[in-house]
Amino acid sequence: AAPWASSGVNSMPVGQIESIVLFQEGQATAFVSQGRFEDALSVTRRAIDLASSHQLHGHHARGLLRLVKIRLACIPSQPTLVLPTLLECLSICEQFIIDPIHAAAIGTLGRVHLLMGNHALARSVLSAAMPTIVQAAPGDAVVDALVTLVKCDLALLQDGRKSPRQQAERQPNEKRLLRRAASLLSEAEQVAQDMSDRSMLREILYLLAHLSNLQGNTSARDAASKRFIDLSRGGETPEGLCAQ
Repeated sequence: AAPWASSGVNSMPVGQIESIVLFQEGQATAFVSQGRFEDALSVTRRAIDLASSHQLHGHHARGLLRLVKIRLACIPSQPTLVLPTLLECLSICEQFIIDPIHAAAIGTLGRVHLLMGNHALARSVLSAAMPTIVQAAPGDAVVDALVTLVKCDLALLQDGRKSPRQQAERQPNEKRLLRRAASLLSEAEQVAQDMSDRSMLREILYLLAHLSNLQGNTSARDAASKRFIDLSRGGETPEGLCAQ
């Protein structure tokens, strides 16, 4: 049995306990990549309990944020369920001044508002937080925030089309939203390329194809679609695709 499986963990030095938490965090990341969400939730809860009971505040906050992200992946149709955990994460970050995790959590809060249908509020929250997210959050959180902003703009575009205004009145705002979304996607693609993150690049290329189609740019749509397919098949490296 693992040494932390018994009550003897309480007598371990803090550094050793932190090593156990780091190991559990690594397990959770691996489980998520394999689609084993129940296992990821279980090991994340154990890491949270251990970090919390030994005042490892950064690991505690990180674990809470990971729990939120796993739950959103499992049940995106019920985003309100994660709000108490996310607010607890933000509270710990504010109390102990854990800026990187706080910035990432604010980005996730914007995503939760988007999933709840609060498109304008989601964009407002993220826009206000983006300077801090870019400065303090890790690269994957920056890409998440940029992609969420793109999805906000696309959702706002659809909201506008449901309004009784005539097309001529809506057109200037639609063009502005599409231009802004394209700029954000370009920024997100660069960060994801620097990280060589295939999963993030796939989502960005999918959105780029969709965005190009909305703009009526069929050549850009087809190029993005081809890059998406090539990357999904694993036939090209992220760097090679982004250089095309």
